[in-house]
Amino acid sequence: MIEVLEGLELPARPVNKPMRINITNFYESPIGKLKGHCISGKIEAGVIKKDEKYVILPQDCQCIVKEILVGNDKVREGVVGDNV
Repeated sequence: MIEVLEGLELPARPVNKPMRINITNFYESPIGKLKGHCISGKIEAGVIKKDEKYVILPQDCQCIVKEILVGNDKVREGVVGDNV
């Protein structure tokens, strides 16, 4: 049973902060729609966008986002709370 509390506000999502993702998996796919190096994780802050450049820390590895999948759907950007 879920009880709704009146006056309870959800905390604001930190979409204006720098993009930060908690990487949970890294793999290499030789074929298919996810060909290449793939990472998955939950976005903790900011927004991740397709065709943008990012730096993976602490390895200082530069990358370009080719595709973003939320569930089984391709999207142009992922926001705080999305598992991508």
